[in-house]
Amino acid sequence: MPHPRILVVAFSRTGHTRRIAEAIAEALGADLETIVPLGPPRTGVTGYVRCSAESLLGILPALQREVHDAAVYDLVVVGTPTWNAGVSSPVRTWLRDNAERMHDVAFFCTCGGFGPDRVMRQMEQLAGRRPRAKLILRLRDLEDGSHAARVAQFVDAVRPPAREEPAAPEKARTSPGNGHRAAR
Repeated sequence: MPHPRILVVAFSRTGHTRRIAEAIAEALGADLETIVPLGPPRTGVTGYVRCSAESLLGILPALQREVHDAAVYDLVVVGTPTWNAGVSSPVRTWLRDNAERMHDVAFFCTCGGFGPDRVMRQMEQLAGRRPRAKLILRLRDLEDGSHAARVAQFVDAVRPPAREEPAAPEKARTSPGNGHRAAR
């Protein structure tokens, strides 16, 4: 049976969400797509202010062209940091652009403050479908290492069953010597 095709897609400003995306992709044997917004860097204080403004104003940044096509995957796992109790603007753009291309989804978010439940509702709304599973990780989970067990549970919840290959047509069995089909 072939394994289902899985894509993990995430944006990370500080590296926390990327770390979780990499762990999920490795555990699932999935491809990994990093969402890269175009424009000035999002690092440092200026980057933080820019990200906050985009989040508050609902600005959707342009993104670099994707390497992977979400439409060819059985499952797409989407990860975002929480910005101002909402989905990060790069992930909002990605979900808007790919909502119709995804078959099955799962979501995760990293959160240093408040709003992760709202983030999950927003992701569901943007994707236009309910996720197979959700994972919310707070900064303290990453700092104390308790995230590992929760990531493993999430991976178990999202891992789709292997797809069955269509059965090969049976060859007719013949009786030795007479060329006629043998009775079964």
